[in-house]
Amino acid sequence: MRAIAFWAALLGLWTVVQLAFSPDAITVALLGGAALAALAVSLIAARARRRRPAPALSPATPLLAVGAVALVSGAELGTWCLLLGALITACGLATLVAEVRR
Repeated sequence: MRAIAFWAALLGLWTVVQLAFSPDAITVALLGGAALAALAVSLIAARARRRRPAPALSPATPLLAVGAVALVSGAELGTWCLLLGALITACGLATLVAEVRR
């Protein structure tokens, strides 16, 4: 909720700042409307706020993501990066399988 409210405030600030540059009315309407919409979403999120249990943090997801990035980068950087990406991806998959079996 706070992040959305911060974004709404930032969009509102940009709307005010752009007034110094004599923008078109549509530009002000679009940016100001986005600020108002973000503020509305923030207020709705504040009202609907419920306590939820903290999610379980899994190392498998970041390992798979880093491995995939290393595999894609290996196409440009060479075999060493491909092999490293394959190793990281394999570790991520092994972690994921171990978590599913629990």
